[in-house]
Amino acid sequence: MSSSRGGYAHVGNPPQNYQEWETLKFRLHDFEGMPSTKGHMITTPEITCFGQRWALQVYPGGDLSSKNGMISIFLKNCSENSGGSIQFAVSIKEDDGGYADGKMVSTEEFQRGSGTDAWGWTDFYERSLAIDALVDGTLFVDVSIKPKDDCLPLFIPKNPFRNAMRKLFLNKKYADVLFRVGSQEEEEREQHEATKPPSSFSFYAHRMVLEECAPALADICENGEDLTPVPITDVRIDIFRLLLSYVYGWSIPMEELEKNAKEYIDAADLYGVVNLKLQAEAIYATSTDITADNVMDILLHADAKNCALMKEVALDFIAENGAEVLDRVNFDDIPGSLFKDLLVTTTRRENKNSSGESDNDAELQTMRVSLLRRKLYAKGMNIDGSRETMIAALKDAR
Repeated sequence: MSSSRGGYAHVGNPPQNYQEWETLKFRLHDFEGMPSTKGHMITTPEITCFGQRWALQVYPGGDLSSKNGMISIFLKNCSENSGGSIQFAVSIKEDDGGYADGKMVSTEEFQRGSGTDAWGWTDFYERSLAIDALVDGTLFVDVSIKPKDDCLPLFIPKNPFRNAMRKLFLNKKYADVLFRVGSQEEEEREQHEATKPPSSFSFYAHRMVLEECAPALADICENGEDLTPVPITDVRIDIFRLLLSYVYGWSIPMEELEKNAKEYIDAADLYGVVNLKLQAEAIYATSTDITADNVMDILLHADAKNCALMKEVALDFIAENGAEVLDRVNFDDIPGSLFKDLLVTTTRRENKNSSGESDNDAELQTMRVSLLRRKLYAKGMNIDGSRETMIAALKDAR
């Protein structure tokens, strides 16, 4: 049984060349106030469906050849290179979710090359009935569309680079780097213990990929033609494997990141996989239940790993729960730099009317971490680092 998709539940496997009817939803607001002179046409914005761009041409007072009191509707193919035949039906929808009486239910054939790029009905519906069907002044027009069975959309393959990069993951043929994760002595000892999972594992990699996507990991690899194993002893095998797969374009399942967010922060920070570090940090910040008992451990860890977002979240908790934190937390061992961050937090809370988006010095000092990172990212700059590092980088980029 296949999984559900797009609001449909499929039992069994769809037949070859199976295509759903798709619905294009056009909404004409203040329809009654639109010019109703015969021949006056309104063209809607385009909607892409089945690889083609579609628009609706509506004549609120009918086109020049329609009967009095009728509206005209035509479906227009706006694609430059289009082809094939489609089936479609146009209906007016009412506020109860049903369709107005007298809707056009017949299915017409839309054939490119017939001398026109629009197909529909001159006398589609009575204008007075369409006005009765308005929902808060809006005319709801739904177009159901489907390619004919013998004329499916052209197949256009995607750029193969991402899949090609993924195929290089653990590819031994072209590898010029070999990592040994775990202890060599343990591996040799456990060769005689078949029931015990291995405590070391070998991973093949490619220096060029590491230089671009995990520079700190590339730095520990020696240049040379032979694949001398590079020992990795500070990361679990399963964490390293998924981190390396991320470097090659694979995604790490959300459940895995939620379960081991802190471990991925540590590993990604150690080996320079910045985007993975920030993703794991964001998940850790939103999924961790911060209390007065753990806030200091979280804050110190965030400070040590330059996790500015996690530090900001922890400091927000301290500012919001000051009395409880003062009663239960020992501040003797807190680095002096954190007091400045705490002052930033309290200042931001006091200046609630500030937009927080300007690049002047005062705004930058209290700007949220996510916004600082967005600004750096937009400029193509490094988005990792402390608040002070990011603020200094934005000032230098002026």
